[in-house]
Amino acid sequence: MITAKINIKLDTPQEIIQKRGLEPGGRVQMILADELVARGERRTPRKEGFLINSVNIQNGGQEIYYPGPYARYLWYGKVMKGKAPMQETDRPLQYQGTLRGKEWIIKTWQDEKIAILQTIAREIGMKVE
Repeated sequence: MITAKINIKLDTPQEIIQKRGLEPGGRVQMILADELVARGERRTPRKEGFLINSVNIQNGGQEIYYPGPYARYLWYGKVMKGKAPMQETDRPLQYQGTLRGKEWIIKTWQDEKIAILQTIAREIGMKVE
């Protein structure tokens, strides 16, 4: 009878997570945020382009921030009235363009989830089926 001694060194789950960039604020989180912003640009309300050009990805990709009080009004899609802080009305905002509208990042994820996941998978050496 022949015997053999085999030593196998397996990475810990934490090491695997870090190597793949899957930790909070890691490479995958930044890719996701970048994809959402880039793909969401055509859905982002646009008059002069300031909202699109001023977006910030913060906290390692865990937050997508559009500055300015008007960004909040546009996000919720309600006509506002009065002086700052303005009061919300029941009337919906009218956006220019067929895709532009409220909650544009959420709609981007809903509409383009598979393509975004494929981009992320490709970046970390995997596939989405």
